[in-house]
Amino acid sequence: MPTDEPREEAVALGRLEQYWFDRLTFPTGRFNPAWVRAAARQHELLQMGIPSGQHFKLDLTNPNALSTTSFTPLGPQPERMTGCSGCYNYTTTQGRVNTIAVDPTTTVNGNIVAYLGSVGGGVWKTTNCCGPSTTWTVVTDDPLVSTTAIDTITIDPTNHNVIYAGTGDLNYGSFSMGSQGILKSTDGGATWVVLGASVFGPAYTEPPSQFPQYNAVGKVRVDPNDSNKVVAGTKQGLYFSYDGGVTWTGPCFTNNFSTQRQDVTGLELSDMGDGSTRIIAAIGTRGFATPVQYDLNLNGANGIYRGTMPDNGCPDDFSLISRNDNGFVFGTQVTGSPYVTGAPMNAGSGTPWADMNTGNQLGRIDIAVAPSNPNYIYAQVQSITPNSNSGCGNTNGCQLGVWSSTDGGNTWAFMEGSQGGSLRNCTNGQGDYPQNWYDQAVAVDPNNPDRVFISTFDVWFATRTGTVWNDTTCGYSYSGAAGPVHVDQHALAFVPGSSSILLLGNDGGVHGTTNADVATSTVDPTWFNMDSGLNTIEFYSGDIGPNFANAASPAAVGGAQDNGPSSVTFSGTPTGPALWQMGLGGDGFSGQIDPMGTTCTQAQGTISVSGPGTAGQQFVVGTQTFTWVATRSGPGEVSVGTTANSAAANIRTAINADIPTQVTAGGNGSSVPVTAVVCGSAGNLIPFVNINSANLTFNGSGTLGGTRPGDDVGSLRFWEGNNSGGLSRCIYNCTAPGAVWTSSRGAWTGDTQSFILPINLFHGGIPGGDDCDPAGPTSGCGHLIAGTTRVWETISGAAATVPQSAWYVTNNPTTQNMTKQTLGNRSYINQVKYSPKYKSVAIAGTNDANVWIGFNLGTGVQAQANWVDVTGNNSVLPLRPVLGVALDPSVPAVDVPVGYVAVGGFNANTPTQPGHVFQVTCASNCTSFTWADKTGNLPDIPVDSIIVNPNIPQQVFAGTDFGLYYTDDITAASPVWNRFENGLPHVMIWDMSIDRGATTLAVWTRGRGAFVYPLPGGGPTPTPTPTPTATPTPTPPPPTPTPT
Repeated sequence: MPTDEPREEAVALGRLEQYWFDRLTFPTGRFNPAWVRAAARQHELLQMGIPSGQHFKLDLTNPNALSTTSFTPLGPQPERMTGCSGCYNYTTTQGRVNTIAVDPTTTVNGNIVAYLGSVGGGVWKTTNCCGPSTTWTVVTDDPLVSTTAIDTITIDPTNHNVIYAGTGDLNYGSFSMGSQGILKSTDGGATWVVLGASVFGPAYTEPPSQFPQYNAVGKVRVDPNDSNKVVAGTKQGLYFSYDGGVTWTGPCFTNNFSTQRQDVTGLELSDMGDGSTRIIAAIGTRGFATPVQYDLNLNGANGIYRGTMPDNGCPDDFSLISRNDNGFVFGTQVTGSPYVTGAPMNAGSGTPWADMNTGNQLGRIDIAVAPSNPNYIYAQVQSITPNSNSGCGNTNGCQLGVWSSTDGGNTWAFMEGSQGGSLRNCTNGQGDYPQNWYDQAVAVDPNNPDRVFISTFDVWFATRTGTVWNDTTCGYSYSGAAGPVHVDQHALAFVPGSSSILLLGNDGGVHGTTNADVATSTVDPTWFNMDSGLNTIEFYSGDIGPNFANAASPAAVGGAQDNGPSSVTFSGTPTGPALWQMGLGGDGFSGQIDPMGTTCTQAQGTISVSGPGTAGQQFVVGTQTFTWVATRSGPGEVSVGTTANSAAANIRTAINADIPTQVTAGGNGSSVPVTAVVCGSAGNLIPFVNINSANLTFNGSGTLGGTRPGDDVGSLRFWEGNNSGGLSRCIYNCTAPGAVWTSSRGAWTGDTQSFILPINLFHGGIPGGDDCDPAGPTSGCGHLIAGTTRVWETISGAAATVPQSAWYVTNNPTTQNMTKQTLGNRSYINQVKYSPKYKSVAIAGTNDANVWIGFNLGTGVQAQANWVDVTGNNSVLPLRPVLGVALDPSVPAVDVPVGYVAVGGFNANTPTQPGHVFQVTCASNCTSFTWADKTGNLPDIPVDSIIVNPNIPQQVFAGTDFGLYYTDDITAASPVWNRFENGLPHVMIWDMSIDRGATTLAVWTRGRGAFVYPLPGGGPTPTPTPTPTATPTPTPPPPTPTPT
């Protein structure tokens, strides 16, 4: 997650963890893995189909028109970081990669086969590894397996076609609702089966009034002496199979500490040459709890254990090999690491950490065994005690150190220089970081057991007997060979037998080097990006531009976890995934596009400079003259350094008085690209169509170079939620490098709000309804709402600037809290949406199960809206999180809205209020309303988003944790829902959007990017509106306490 302040990431992960758990477990805090298995069976019974209707809005004469039988993927493939504002430049990026495995039978570079596992995106395979041109293809797009996050991949050492993939996310276990079992392929990834789904369930039993603890298969290994023997490391200990994964024995424990957690974070099987197989297992609970994972402090069992593979049952000879009396003690005390020299670590003591002098001092443990000598073992350990002066910010989860053994674990030696306080980044600053619990990995040179690489946020190299650890990737300060490599490393994998080819899996995808063998304490390998073909971005939300299916330059914007807001403009109808431009660092959240735009048009050209610039020299575009000046003082001028000798130093920027930076000339070697924009007030116009040899002249000491036409299209405005709890806006060149994003935030700092701030922009364009102002530099679609515990609004979203004062509270009274306030700091608005038809009407849904419909928005005046609580005491609507909301675009009048609600959680948590899709029908500004359960045959799985087809309002789409469903008749008492999977992976869909013009449906997935489908159209038959009756006020059920 590249941000301006990298230390904030651990805090952000904690907030996201709480967000994730509420959406599944409220109001009881309970979760049962059987619920997911039952939902999977329900899902399999549903028919697959294609929504009915005619595609009359689609230009079918276009040979590249969107497919009417299948979704079209948009990417990002990849996401470009070059030119991103306020973030680190890793060139390109993708979603998180947890694990990498390389086929040991392929050793010729360029023809090496490898597999990677992504978070929510499945297993991907390459057959042309390992270089910058490496391409990946997904191999698990099967309805039974592709919803899962992949945490580990291993290849049978005696049969390279047999592959196992463990599911879940052991180190941060919420993203996939836990494990769904182990995937196995016997044909090199062509087909897969699911093993142990009932054994490795999504969660395990938790005490009353506690959040469920998500299970994960974090490690899988195959016995090198017997392929039928497979070992799995989970959050509950070890499991053993003696029939290739068909049946399992476990959990098996390495210790007797039944009150302590048993998270297996390291697992290696070694052929000892005498027919026996040695097991080395690390128990590595991180050692400090969170509000959700309440028992992560129970680390008393943490340590490294050794045993022997049995023929059946659980091993009975496990012993602790990381002890105070065999060298597993701290090394030399250094500034930044609080332990004194030789401090005992108390591994495997059974007593959890209390302070630096009491209890087990070990957090997460990652291990590696040298391929060339199984007696060489390395262990990287996360600290629980804060490293106060190491750059870690006096927090838990930093680097404790690395230990090595050369005798199979009989004795250990601390590797000096590996202390958190000793680590130095590439600018010789402090290199510690407070999230080793999230990103650690170890890899040993296949041919030299004394050479080892470890990872934290970066990748470090050392020799076993050395004292200096070299930061080889320098993610926050890279230069030269050391970069650009995305930060937060999760996987390190050598090509078997090669000391030079090393692959990295991180929060930005996959990177590699072909000269890892040159690494020393002062020399870095040369790294390159290997993201080509991956489509694994984890979107929260997004939007598409107007008339997307038929536009000459259709546009899209999305907000992703770790990878910021990104956007793309296609040249013609998209036919497949494309490169997107990352706009801002950190997380991106709710993306929106103003479909009217600024009416600005652009043209681009290039001037070639043959000599140094001189003040007074000019170049001319059409009738506008740009004069080089020593300092910039007004519109139409270009800065120039009179003593510089290169174009890169000379030409900087020309400005437009209305919208700064819209007219730019930026240096690039001896060729200077010039972009000019046609818009602005009188006197600031740049009057031309395209830059070309006929209308551009250069009268300085340079010559006119090659020119190219501009796109001459109206510039769209893009909005995104940002990491600081506000929004960011881009008004020009938003899908290209160097776009300028400006922040806007209302005075909601003191409000409780979601980690993912919900926002919505009124798009207009529905026949018979309200519309936006005409397009222009300071007009267009400017009505924008945001939800905290209240609803905030601005009607100035199209203005030149949107200061805090432009936002106001719509609620009357302004102190009105729209939540139940039962979840503490997690009671907030999850979603808020305008009516597609009326900008004076909106709907909001809260994390604690309230729904409100508001009237009289858009006045520009505080406290003028009339918000009506239509929750109805949850007599029909379940007391579970509202994850998605929508208003019917076909209602005949502003005072009779029809709303739809997508509900999270599981029916078992509200057995008297089942269901996941609900319709509320209002009369007379919701003075009366009725609720109807429209769940029909949908599986009992969280529904994350819902949207209505404006062309056929009885056609409704539901995005869920299992994928996409639709019904052609929401008016039915019990609608029939179908699976819509043509071209769409079976992944979580957290958001959907429809363009102005209603030509296209876009879905935004967690782990597979964005997809579009042309919306069907039909006759003008609106959804029938039942006559509402007043909702009675029942006695509310007694509240169920939920942990905070």
